[in-house]
Amino acid sequence: MNKSRFIKNRRAVNNNIIMLTILAFVLIFGIGHIAYANSSAKNSYEKTYISYEIKEGDSLCSVADQFKLPGVKSQEFITEVKTINNLKNDTIHTGCYLIIPVYTLQ
Repeated sequence: MNKSRFIKNRRAVNNNIIMLTILAFVLIFGIGHIAYANSSAKNSYEKTYISYEIKEGDSLCSVADQFKLPGVKSQEFITEVKTINNLKNDTIHTGCYLIIPVYTLQ
């Protein structure tokens, strides 16, 4: 009788271990999937470029304020615009064109 009871208890313990292992994998996979989905949603911007005609009174700072994403520092955007347009300084001229990166939410 003791051997029979031991076998039943052992099977119950094994079943519990298997169920806990499966539950742990499901939780880990679920949490990882949610974290990945959230990080992907935050960074789902598409970068395109436009040609922008400089108007009187425009500066790189005003252009940055018009086109940069919220949370991006103006100086970072200005540096990107200067690099794209091969500008050596902050001087821009009315009537000339700049290539501007535009970020749109996908």
